[in-house]
Amino acid sequence: MRALFVTGASGFVGRHVLAAADRVRYRRVVALSRRPPPAGAAAAEWVTAALADAARYGSALGPDTDVIHLAAATGAATAAQHAAVNVDGTAALLAACAQQGCRRFAFVSTIAAGWPDDPHYPYAQTKRAAETLVKGSGLPWTIARATIVLGAGSPIWRRLRGLATAPVGLLIGDGRVRVQPVLALDLARMLLELPERDELAGATVELGGPEALTMEELLRRVRTKLKRGGGFVKLPYGALRAALIAGQTVLRGRSPVAPGQLSSFARDGVAGPSPFLESWRARLADVDAMIAASESGG
Repeated sequence: MRALFVTGASGFVGRHVLAAADRVRYRRVVALSRRPPPAGAAAAEWVTAALADAARYGSALGPDTDVIHLAAATGAATAAQHAAVNVDGTAALLAACAQQGCRRFAFVSTIAAGWPDDPHYPYAQTKRAAETLVKGSGLPWTIARATIVLGAGSPIWRRLRGLATAPVGLLIGDGRVRVQPVLALDLARMLLELPERDELAGATVELGGPEALTMEELLRRVRTKLKRGGGFVKLPYGALRAALIAGQTVLRGRSPVAPGQLSSFARDGVAGPSPFLESWRARLADVDAMIAASESGG
């Protein structure tokens, strides 16, 4: 029996990974978080520490350990904060895992890591840099690039819901970009299977749900399911992005929305085909089920 070590365990996806982890397969589940375990958290050995503080969690790693690395700075964090957590923190974790000879290392990245470089999107930039560190670590690794993740507590759900359910629905850009949302619990289950698949050692896989649709189609589905009538008005992507870039200078990093967070309205976020994702397709929740789960708290 092996051990499982999950970073970012108190976060949105991390909570689902802990809940879905097979306690028969894993004799020990260790949850790393900067914060104490939230109320109702799944049973695990909780370690409260930052990624940089490997001295506080290194002893929980070993040759029988599978690592799922979820911890990340996201959203409107500054570029320096993104670099400190997503790059430097990943480097510290990789060094600790290499020292202990961990069995497998699964790094959870983002579909945005494959988009053209954007200096105003430090999340994507630092995730891409962290991928490079993972590939050069010498560990048996798998990189998972996730698409939009929905479900109870999804940060992006709150934004999408707000756009879809405004008195007049709001659509940023032309609405033609394609997205492929995935339910958080489904993503968690796929992530937990990565260490079991020897053919995925040294591979990068993109993970999304069973349906690819345009952003406009997604927001219309949300509006319909939540029984809102009326149509949509389109907001200019370029003007909104420019305003956010200008706002960053004025607010000095305190803006609640970063320019890069609009990128999902301008870049396709669809997972590329893979035998692994295809093997899961029939088991994944569809978009309507994701909307229901996001609304109900399930």
